[in-house]
Amino acid sequence: MGEGNVLSGGIDVLYAMKDSLEELEKYKGISAELAQKEDALEKEIASREKALQAESDAVVKKRRQEIEASYEEQISKTKARIKKVKAKKEKRKNAKVSERIKMETGELQEERRGLEEELKLIFRNSRIPNLFNNRLYYALFMPRTFKDFLIILGSMLLVLLAIPVGVYRFLLPQKTWYLVLSYVVTVVIFGGIYLFIASFTKEKNQEAAGKVKEVRKKLALNHKKIKAEIKSIRKDKDESIYGLEKFDDELKELEEEIEKITNEKKKALVSFESNTKNAVIEEIQRRDQKERDALRDEHDAVYRQQKQAEEKAKACSIDIANRYEAYLGKSMMSTVSVDRLIEIMKQGECTTVAEALAALKTLPQQNS
Repeated sequence: MGEGNVLSGGIDVLYAMKDSLEELEKYKGISAELAQKEDALEKEIASREKALQAESDAVVKKRRQEIEASYEEQISKTKARIKKVKAKKEKRKNAKVSERIKMETGELQEERRGLEEELKLIFRNSRIPNLFNNRLYYALFMPRTFKDFLIILGSMLLVLLAIPVGVYRFLLPQKTWYLVLSYVVTVVIFGGIYLFIASFTKEKNQEAAGKVKEVRKKLALNHKKIKAEIKSIRKDKDESIYGLEKFDDELKELEEEIEKITNEKKKALVSFESNTKNAVIEEIQRRDQKERDALRDEHDAVYRQQKQAEEKAKACSIDIANRYEAYLGKSMMSTVSVDRLIEIMKQGECTTVAEALAALKTLPQQNS
């Protein structure tokens, strides 16, 4: 047996082997504990970094929104001012347009008033009540326009449908002959009234009726001219005659102000992204920089210690494998197994490790 053969050694070899195994377990325990501590430190550092990043993002977003809100507030105020000036301009323009309409249609309006007075005079001279000087009378008894025929159609529906059916449904027994009676009475009454008015106002006043028709033609032409003149004035795009220059100048200034504020907003946001944003982030990062640096230093120290412990455990493991495992087998590489061999050798029957190992194998209850 060579000098390195542990099988030929005595109990002192087993004590040395036990010391090596205990040293290995010690370094394994230290390595595992340090690895766990390293992992905990990594998580704490990552958690702090994540929290700082979230805070940085939130603060940067808020500051950016505040900058935008400040400029948007000014833009909104300027737009409100524009709206107010436009309303004033429109009001002034409408007033001026009304004045222009009144002035440029003055002769036509005067002509219309004269024609209306002429109508009243015809009715008065013909002793026809001025009650009939209205649109309904002219539509029913002197129709000449499409609107007049629409009035006639509506009147016929009222007299021949709405009134007789209404009277029958709400006032008379629900029998067919009552419906017929309702129609007959309605037609007779309204037809009689229509014929009486026609006879009283037209048949007995042919000359007056003819004059009324002529005046109404002139009134229709007058109305058409006034309407065309008003339409022409309202469609006129030239506002120079209304004296609105001060409103236009103010609106131009306000539009330029909006453009200026918008450009300043863009510059402010660019400056924020280029400079202010980084300064804000640096300030947030600086708050607990010492604590985070201390954590990193502690992490680095623990990492080095764990690495050293792992290397020592590896060296112990290799040494044990070379010195003991090759002779005794992997199953014996535990302090429990070594203690059994020591106990056997203490009994004095075995003087070498090989003999103690053989004796151990003869004890099934100990080897189970």
